[in-house]
Amino acid sequence: MRIWDLANGKPRAHLTLAKNESLCALAMTEDGGKLHAVVQAENQTLHLREYDIFRSLETRRRLLSALPTESVVFQPDGKRVALARRGQVQVIDTRSMKELWRADRVGATEMEFSANGEKLAMLAVASGKIQICNAGSGRIECELAERGTAFSRPRFSHDGRRLAAWSSEQQRIRVWDIARQEIVGTIAANTPLCDLAFSPNGESVVGFSLSAPPTMWMVQANDAGKIGCEPMGGFSGWFSPDGKTLATTTQSGTLTLLDAKTLAAVTISPREILSPTPSTFTTNGRRLLVEYFQSWIDHPTEGDDPSRDYSPGTGQLETTLASAGDRSAVSADRTRIARCTAEERVSGKFSIEFLDAQSREPCGRIELKQRARRPAFSPDGKVIYAATTDKIVHGWDVATGQEVMRTVEPQTGYVSRLIVSASGKHIATAQSVSGPGTRRESIRVFDSRTGEQVFAANGSNGEPRVAFSPDGQLFGAVVSSERAGVPPSELRVWDTATGRERVSLSGYSGQPSFSPDGRTLAVNQDDGVVLIELTTAKARHAFQHHGKVEPAISWRADGRVLATSSPEAPVYLWDVAGDRTGVMPVWESQQNDRRWLSLVESDFASAFGALRQLWASPKEAVEFLRERMNETVEARVASRGCEALEMIRNEDAMNLLAVWSAGEASRPLTIEAKASLKRLRTIH
Repeated sequence: MRIWDLANGKPRAHLTLAKNESLCALAMTEDGGKLHAVVQAENQTLHLREYDIFRSLETRRRLLSALPTESVVFQPDGKRVALARRGQVQVIDTRSMKELWRADRVGATEMEFSANGEKLAMLAVASGKIQICNAGSGRIECELAERGTAFSRPRFSHDGRRLAAWSSEQQRIRVWDIARQEIVGTIAANTPLCDLAFSPNGESVVGFSLSAPPTMWMVQANDAGKIGCEPMGGFSGWFSPDGKTLATTTQSGTLTLLDAKTLAAVTISPREILSPTPSTFTTNGRRLLVEYFQSWIDHPTEGDDPSRDYSPGTGQLETTLASAGDRSAVSADRTRIARCTAEERVSGKFSIEFLDAQSREPCGRIELKQRARRPAFSPDGKVIYAATTDKIVHGWDVATGQEVMRTVEPQTGYVSRLIVSASGKHIATAQSVSGPGTRRESIRVFDSRTGEQVFAANGSNGEPRVAFSPDGQLFGAVVSSERAGVPPSELRVWDTATGRERVSLSGYSGQPSFSPDGRTLAVNQDDGVVLIELTTAKARHAFQHHGKVEPAISWRADGRVLATSSPEAPVYLWDVAGDRTGVMPVWESQQNDRRWLSLVESDFASAFGALRQLWASPKEAVEFLRERMNETVEARVASRGCEALEMIRNEDAMNLLAVWSAGEASRPLTIEAKASLKRLRTIH
């Protein structure tokens, strides 16, 4: 159970249930300090539990019923709870656990309290009779009925004067004036509904359906006041006490807050339940774009700047709930959103719409004859790539809408990932693998200009894990090892220009992510993140977490910080350089010999520790490397020395790299220094 603070949209408390327990009913006190919950255990017994919301702590647990119960519902403020079981309805005071009344109500399996808690509606499912009683005494006040019609989902208006109920057979909503016991409205929904809710003034009813957005009808105008809203597939809903906000849930478990008047999504809507995916840092590292289930949000990584919401929304004709990454993309400069949507599904018209990221106003459209998925912008934002229903990957000019690229051969299955290299020269697709029949060439890399396939690989079971290096020269993916006596999955790295395999790492199955200089590969493994030195193909460091780390990793542009996803964080920033979360020892020149041995030897953890010391003392590090390094050092030492200077990236460091780059062309130090300088000059 999760509680949000609606002042800022942030989670306030996260309360867990034990395995095989299920939630039957919820209610919150008026001051928001206490949560009441009825929880059913594996043996069918019901417990009434109380939680302190501010401390996220269960404070009380009492047995409510030892017998199976058909229906349980709280009075809105949690002071009473009603149970229907074995032909009886029982109402209990939750403070004293005293039974207020009990009465025979044959078939009463659906109940609903009025907002003020004075009335209780009881409905025998599949019958046309709804009984309304005094909630305090159980005395029947009236009956609402329609011969030959079966009803469900009885719902009171906020003032308790009206009641709505749903007829699934006739697919319509009936609305009664309770005092007069007269039907005052009939709404032809013409679509199956899961739940109903009255608007605050009682003049409108909102219907929730798994296959369409929540919809509002005027009670006395049938469907003349129908309003379709942006979120997909509302499963149920509840208005806030002040009537300004409607909270809706979906079959997938997301929660969305809607403006009660317009049914438009509220900005702070806590609509996500899945772990987010950190996407890209800005160049200066001060902001991180994160993909959520239904939105993209640009978060600050320091300071008090607000987050920026880049929710793509959905087209009015959409009937399926797809993730933000499956149907949309945000350009690298954060100015434009691409959204794949349906124009006219019956006639087969689809499109990729472009929205201004700030105003959400349309700023372009590419018309298509089939649905597009997994859109991705080129680094300069001039081309949009996407996979279409025919399993072909296309590229279109954003400005003109003209097709500029298409792959020659269709994919063999459903494309789960489509990524573009930072150089813009290559694109990669990857498919989910469910067995040997879907594994063959499930990972492919293409030339982004011609659409020709450069190379392919057989993916490992499950969701694909793929990544390009920041310079686009390397590509990493988790593949099937297909060798006896080794783990079933391994992580491989290829040269994108030639398709030649560079590194093979057995036993790794997490999401790879290349550091900005391409020398380190971060991989999530269960409850941690492992940093692998590509020159040696050995682990150099591991960040250990107290819980699961999701397969989503992103490096900050300077390589000093790593972002990963976790179910409870939801995003962690890891200190790669080591100077933000720890204190580096003061540089002592008498330790230079030991420092050099750590840097050049094959103890990879010690070598990484030496690198951290160099990063923490830039001035001393440059002089240390100037004295110790020479053009004859082997590849791993050359890589580490240039890695240290590239992270330091001050004038002295760049000057030393320039000296090293002037050496003999075939020397590892010369090659590494040239590559570092090229990257640094691109940044500056």
